[in-house]
Amino acid sequence: RLCEQDLNDNKLLQIPVWGGTKGKEYWFQIRKYTDESYENEIKRWNIQKTYTEADFDNGYICFDLKGDLQENDPITGVYQIDFYKLNSQPNERGTGVVGGDETAFNGLPVYIHPEKTTWTGKSNTIWNCWTNWSNGTPWGCTDVVIPADLSCYPVLGDGANNCARIQFAAGSTGEVGEVVNTQYLTYDEAWVDY
Repeated sequence: RLCEQDLNDNKLLQIPVWGGTKGKEYWFQIRKYTDESYENEIKRWNIQKTYTEADFDNGYICFDLKGDLQENDPITGVYQIDFYKLNSQPNERGTGVVGGDETAFNGLPVYIHPEKTTWTGKSNTIWNCWTNWSNGTPWGCTDVVIPADLSCYPVLGDGANNCARIQFAAGSTGEVGEVVNTQYLTYDEAWVDY
């Protein structure tokens, strides 16, 4: 899990990589999805690299996500990364390899959480459902707004429910947004509009 602000100004994503052979060529397939169900793929692209000390500095490889996304595409999102030896080829569905060497990693999940997001509740009451938020699910780095006048609010259970700061926004008649079971929420600050 990464935060949008953790990426540098060039939007380079650093992924730890172990077990490569120096001088061998590998290719990476990156897929971006609408949510963590991995059912609706937005974009897929391939990057070919040779395992060298320059590319894999201290066990990390950098991906230029901003260079591979369209101008108006958000950097935040749900990604999967596959890591193959060069002689491998993806199968027709892109879910594995044929006619080549073994897969080093397949389906490594990467979440890039937003700096700020607003609860919409358009899918269900689950805090960590990507599509319930305007910019994706929050993490410990994310400021969240819970607006008033919604029919569906988050209901928290035991687990990782995180945000940095949470604002319960007021509606036109003075009511505020809500979160059920806030004892399960990890946050730094909270405030209520009135």
